[in-house]
Amino acid sequence: MVRRVTLAAVIIAACMYPGPGCSRQQRLPHVDLAEANSVGSWAGSVPCHGKEYCLYVYLASWCRACRETVPFVHDLRAYYRNSDLVGITVIVGQDRGPAMQQFAAGVGEMVYIDDGRFADAAHVRAYPTWILVARGDSIICKKGAGGIRGGNQEGRVRYFFEESLGVDWSRFA
Repeated sequence: MVRRVTLAAVIIAACMYPGPGCSRQQRLPHVDLAEANSVGSWAGSVPCHGKEYCLYVYLASWCRACRETVPFVHDLRAYYRNSDLVGITVIVGQDRGPAMQQFAAGVGEMVYIDDGRFADAAHVRAYPTWILVARGDSIICKKGAGGIRGGNQEGRVRYFFEESLGVDWSRFA
């Protein structure tokens, strides 16, 4: 009996735990990311509109790891460009206007400029921050981590989901 209860507790805990090092915040608070506060344009459809999952990437222009993450952001966008499953939304903040605008333009495509409201609402405290959200704004994982280098594009994306976010990549393939 004790063994069954212990096993059940482990299974329940594993299902509730959002992955190694991930935040336990339950829902992503709504913050209007208006196109008026953005740089660039969409290369296709709006990234998270109608998708099952949205991966928010929060970057700061002064952050070296964020600058080094930009090529991986390009990989993610390219990999999921025609996906009905996952959308990628890039947000730049935590700096003064001109620096944010210049960095956002260098990231390419559409990048939202945060005036601090998104960072405050989502409790962004590390850079870059990745927030994986299911439809309905339920947070699957929120974690500060750099991008992935080396290997092929699919390999980098898979490694990121499994090792950095601690989620089963097959759900997002």
